[in-house]
Amino acid sequence: MAYDADLRGPNGMHGPVDAYEQLRRDCQDRAFRAHGTASIFERRSAKLKRYLRWLSFDGLIVPVAIGGGALAYGAGFNALPVLILIGASVGLAPLILSVWSLVAGWPDE
Repeated sequence: MAYDADLRGPNGMHGPVDAYEQLRRDCQDRAFRAHGTASIFERRSAKLKRYLRWLSFDGLIVPVAIGGGALAYGAGFNALPVLILIGASVGLAPLILSVWSLVAGWPDE
């Protein structure tokens, strides 16, 4: 059985003040934990946003570079077939991933 002194809250008051203090402590603890969780998800969001930017850049740079070379030197440029072969082998996977990310709506999530 608890003594009367154990049931008293601040300023010697009983019951409701103790429940209020407990509720206040619980709210502070939950607010602290929510802030920590938000910080973790903000870091994760920034990291994923950086990956999406690189994915978009990587998927577009090869076709733009080959197209720019073809426009600058003309279709009769001797090295153009070699550049297209290298660009196709290097840039196909990132291009597919970039298109898939746009279709799936990854930047919006």
